Amino acid sequence: MDIRCAKISNHARDVLNPENSMVEIKGQKGVCCLVNGINLPKTDGQAMPSKVTRIFIESFMKRPSVSNEAMDAIYKLANNGVLVTQSPQYPAFASASGIFMLKNKFVFASAGDNVIFHFVDGILKEVFSGANGADPVYLGNTRFSTPKVSDQMTFAKGENTFLMCSRKFAEAFSERDIEEALARATHVTQKGKERVTDVKCDRWLRELWDMLGNIDDREEYSAIAMSLPAKKKSKKALIIGIIIAVVVIAVAFLAVGFFTRGRGPQPPQEGAPGMTEPMFAPGESGFEPPTGPRGETAPAPPTRPAQTN
Repeated sequence: MDIRCAKISNHARDVLNPENSMVEIKGQKGVCCLVNGINLPKTDGQAMPSKVTRIFIESFMKRPSVSNEAMDAIYKLANNGVLVTQSPQYPAFASASGIFMLKNKFVFASAGDNVIFHFVDGILKEVFSGANGADPVYLGNTRFSTPKVSDQMTFAKGENTFLMCSRKFAEAFSERDIEEALARATHVTQKGKERVTDVKCDRWLRELWDMLGNIDDREEYSAIAMSLPAKKKSKKALIIGIIIAVVVIAVAFLAVGFFTRGRGPQPPQEGAPGMTEPMFAPGESGFEPPTGPRGETAPAPPTRPAQTN
């Protein structure tokens, strides 16, 4: 997969390269994840969130599956990872979300209150929230049992773009604000009949960040943007298809010839080309062709002279 991505966070040493979000894609499998720490001591920074992102990526890439059972297993492993980092003084938690991709399918999964926006060719198609109006259950909670998982979805034919962000980041904008900022960060060109889009994810996030204004630094404002360009029609696939069709036709002709020869010569049929009159058995009367030259009749035999007494 060919991807473009960018990330941002106010709770990172490097605002434009936070450790709490990551994208990894190899071949036809990939993960995009965002983990926000809650009640973390300042000295720990993003150590715990980055640990959870590694669990997500390592677990999925080793055994890729977008089933609900696979998501349960990954999130339970991550929950245990958070629990072992806690201390009685700092019972830290994590709001963790991921986009898990396999071939042309993907699912959203979340524990906590992060929000995921899905756009196709710049148009908002899906909003997925881990909280969804209910009290969110974060990783690191002994009551945690299973993540919220979306239905399996298929990548659209156009440009698939995602914005995954913390609840505070999402609440700062309307859906229209996010969509319009994406449009300004998208460059569209026309190559013949093909529409080519180029989403500048870093520009998109920077514009949204500038729109935040004054923020409460005690809250976490984190986001990761990812764009997967529309798949181009492959000329190689077309050529391979033509070659296969030619081979199939050739094999069919050879097979017909082989079976025809294997049956041997067949008796002539009445009325078949090259036949003249019906065949007669020996002794049966039938048509006798003339013996003279073509176009003439045979001469009559000479008459015997009469005998005299």
